[in-house]
Amino acid sequence: MIVFQLRQMMAEKKVNIRELSKRTDISEVSISRLYHGADMVRFDTLNKICEALRCDLNDILKYKPDPPPKPEMYGVVEGKN
Repeated sequence: MIVFQLRQMMAEKKVNIRELSKRTDISEVSISRLYHGADMVRFDTLNKICEALRCDLNDILKYKPDPPPKPEMYGVVEGKN
């Protein structure tokens, strides 16, 4: 899964939602959604955020492997074969 770490980068850069909104010309509502974990973001939005925070894309996006699926997801229940 891809993890969006905008909150951490904003804290590191000491930038709040209102300030990032002003720097990027992205609405405060949209920045707030991203800050609180929205799972979809456009490339042009990422570009504006990286420019405003003077960071690289890999500073705000991280790859985290998905946990392996649980056996019960496939109809297999331990002890009942």
